[in-house]
Amino acid sequence: MIHLVAPRVIALVWRILGIAARGAAHRSRRRARWVVRPRTGVKFPRRPTDTQSVIPASSQPTVHPCTSRFRAPADLESLRFFRGALAALIDRRGTCATRSGDMLLALSEAVTNAIEHGSRLGDEVEVIITWDATSALLQVVDHGSGAAPLITRGAPPAPPATALRGRGLVIIHAVADTVAAEAVGGGTRLSMVFHHPVLAAA
Repeated sequence: MIHLVAPRVIALVWRILGIAARGAAHRSRRRARWVVRPRTGVKFPRRPTDTQSVIPASSQPTVHPCTSRFRAPADLESLRFFRGALAALIDRRGTCATRSGDMLLALSEAVTNAIEHGSRLGDEVEVIITWDATSALLQVVDHGSGAAPLITRGAPPAPPATALRGRGLVIIHAVADTVAAEAVGGGTRLSMVFHHPVLAAA
């Protein structure tokens, strides 16, 4: 009788041990895929390791539009702030050097015009920068100087060679791919589009 029961008991024990081992392995795989964030108790996927599958490069999402807004007092001292903000974004996006220079030049001229001709004491100037995979949109918004905004279509005529001022819009039209101005409230919004090759995504 003992000889008949012993093999059955041994087989049953091995079967129980096998089930326990498979359950432990399954739990280990689940822990490898998820991590519990301390304090919150919320589970988040772990970063892929060398042994885990990753999303193919062809399935990676494209660069989506990203917008940044900056405001500063309508004072020429703010020009450095706006240029620095744009330069930092250009460095992050990896825009080519030629387009970078055009964008910084156009922004300087547009902000200078907004401060000197489109603002009053105590006003602010706003700069809005929108990026996507192939272009950048720069917008400079002022609150107006009290006079009716001067909206022109197309590039204005160049001033005489002896003139010391008046070349801001001429320069902007020369370096930007598209320029548009529109009245916003009592002020003006100048929009400038620059097509560029992006060397590195943000």
